[in-house]
Amino acid sequence: DPNPPSAEKMKQVKWPGLVTIFHGFNDAAIQNEFMTAVKEAGFGAFGCPEWQVEMCRSNGMLAYVFIWAHEAGTIPAKFKDNDTVLCYFVSDRIKPSKWGTWAAWEAAAYKADPHHPAIFTMNVQWGAMDQFCNIVRGRAMDYYHYHWDAGRSPATHFAMLDVLRQASLK
Repeated sequence: DPNPPSAEKMKQVKWPGLVTIFHGFNDAAIQNEFMTAVKEAGFGAFGCPEWQVEMCRSNGMLAYVFIWAHEAGTIPAKFKDNDTVLCYFVSDRIKPSKWGTWAAWEAAAYKADPHHPAIFTMNVQWGAMDQFCNIVRGRAMDYYHYHWDAGRSPATHFAMLDVLRQASLK
């Protein structure tokens, strides 16, 4: 990676063992109770909108911050020196034909905050994973892991993990 802040920061990242992206209700009192239960269940990071980053910090959890594409340059700028933020989640299951568009969102987030990756969940079954890193600066890889759902090829779970591992190594 020609951008040292990302390369150096990623060497030091301590990703939690479990991350939940379920974020409950938009009511702060209920949300805090829910977050406490999630933490007690052993999760270390919590999916949240921008307004809940402080709540994550006060509960000793990392924030997996949901942002919209149009916020890729603004919300990350607010949190670039915030140790509570784990990453920015931009979108879910983008087809390979749209990776160039996503790369622009990732670039905007990186420019605003080179210390926390912007990610989206990939569906390995669409293929082209060998091209992902050529199109998008892959600072963190997340994949559509509903392998327990019979309609989503659970028998290929480990093969899909290996496809991502190979793309990451490349």
